[in-house]
Amino acid sequence: MRYIKLDLLTLLISLFLLNACKKPDGIGLEISPDKQIDASATDTVTVRAYTVKEDSVITRGQSQSPLGYLQDEFGTTEANLAMALTLPQTGLTFGTSPVLDSAVLVLKYGDTFYGDADNSTYAVNVHQLNETFNLTANYYNTKQWNYNSTVIGSKTVNNFALQDSVLITDIVSGKPDTARVRYPQLRIPISSSFINNNFLNAGSDKFATTTAFNNFIKGLYLTINKSQSSGKGGVVFFDLATADSSRLEIYYRTDDGTTKDTIMTTFSLSSSNAAASIKHDYSTQLGPKIQEQVQANKSIKNGVFPTNPPLPLHDTLYVQPLGGLRTLVNFPYIKKLKELGNFTINKAELVVEINQDIPTSLKPAPRLGFYCTDIAGQRQPIPDNNGGQTNSYGDIRALPDGSYGGLLQSYKKDAGDFTHQRYVFIITSYLQDLLDGRSTQYNAYIAPVKSGLLRSAGSKTDILPSVTTAAPAILGGNSGNYKIRLNIIYTKLN
Repeated sequence: MRYIKLDLLTLLISLFLLNACKKPDGIGLEISPDKQIDASATDTVTVRAYTVKEDSVITRGQSQSPLGYLQDEFGTTEANLAMALTLPQTGLTFGTSPVLDSAVLVLKYGDTFYGDADNSTYAVNVHQLNETFNLTANYYNTKQWNYNSTVIGSKTVNNFALQDSVLITDIVSGKPDTARVRYPQLRIPISSSFINNNFLNAGSDKFATTTAFNNFIKGLYLTINKSQSSGKGGVVFFDLATADSSRLEIYYRTDDGTTKDTIMTTFSLSSSNAAASIKHDYSTQLGPKIQEQVQANKSIKNGVFPTNPPLPLHDTLYVQPLGGLRTLVNFPYIKKLKELGNFTINKAELVVEINQDIPTSLKPAPRLGFYCTDIAGQRQPIPDNNGGQTNSYGDIRALPDGSYGGLLQSYKKDAGDFTHQRYVFIITSYLQDLLDGRSTQYNAYIAPVKSGLLRSAGSKTDILPSVTTAAPAILGGNSGNYKIRLNIIYTKLN
């Protein structure tokens, strides 16, 4: 590929042409008596897009873990959370004649909630697993856990207070108790009978080793009791990755014959030993229309689309995190641009509008990602978003982190017009590589990613299925007022 150096004036004029020129009509720019560069713009390149099912995703070891029940325009989303407790030490004992004061499950809030924060209540229940949480297994969002129906802890929450610190009394053995302010957290009281039977009065062999303890306790399972909750609901995320911030706290007294002291023993939770089970139901609201699209689009192979009959095109597309939906994007006639002659792409923007013909009660995803796939169907970052220039994963043409786009933007088409919303992706190098034959066009996708997620060298965190955000989006499709489109500024080379 040849790289053409343009002066500042040329670049400014090119940017102006993006808004001023809608057809591929060249405008000559006098650069020098012996060299002419034609800058042109077009937004007529065909884009085809289809709603498809998202891949399953490993939910263990995530930076944030979801819990909730949400009813929105897509249907319903349910996220439950399985967790293993960590034995604080092998050979643990609870002293002489332990008497339980109380026990509480502490869950540190993450930084994300999606749903109805004002008019919903959430009945959070804690159960014991009937199957042992395997500390070395990779658990996917599709995993259905076997758990005991008995509720061992519950709390009704009117608002997940992600920003509100709490005042906690710390128990210090042999010293006065200390009150201090702690990070925002959800505190769920745990049944005294469960604690007595499984901890204070359990045999010492159950705490001899980590394996013995894990096989005995098995783990905890958090659910939302839908019958005792109200409103549209939502999904909250917990930060189980911060060490010793989420845990089971057991407060009890012992008698050594001379004094009685209150002791706190904790069993930590961690993101590496937690996994979410997520279910999407598309039987209500827009769900049947979504199912119709997904079913029809199952016939799409990697870069190969059925032609007899061709796939139906829709004016609405859907993206949904938590293993829900993504939008497949294809440029079927991109090679025809070569008929324009020898040229280089100065800038290419993929513009994806929010379909505002469909009313929604919740805000759309604050950020989407765009990525391509290789011949094996594996996800790959496009060169415009492929950072890490010092290693084999990077591309020297990559834009600064986040600069390739995907953030939700608000704008007005005309003065006095209502506010529209869209996502814009810079895919200049991706398209140039397709035209030059440096890469082959297989499937490319748009999907939600967590807002604020930073790309690291060699990392694919912003192209993997996201389970750390719950916000979906309803997008414009292949026709209508909010049609997906590709804007290209290119320069002919004479």
